[in-house]
Amino acid sequence: MLDWERYDENTWGIEWHEIDRLALIKETQPDEYTLIVGTVKDAEYISKATTLSHAKAKAVRYMMLLLNNADTERLKWKI
Repeated sequence: MLDWERYDENTWGIEWHEIDRLALIKETQPDEYTLIVGTVKDAEYISKATTLSHAKAKAVRYMMLLLNNADTERLKWKI
């Protein structure tokens, strides 16, 4: 199970060391969460979700694709 760290009242993050990636989620408006997955230097995937659990799920799915060496460029817009 992945443990998300809460940085402040509307920001969460997780580091997945196995694939050298991190995910950040921020509640940008009421019922709108923006998520970013990437390395410390580059954002690789940016998306939005209406719930925190959906945002976390999208971030983890993208990191699972990276873990399994999927063609993330081709799949980026489908998750």
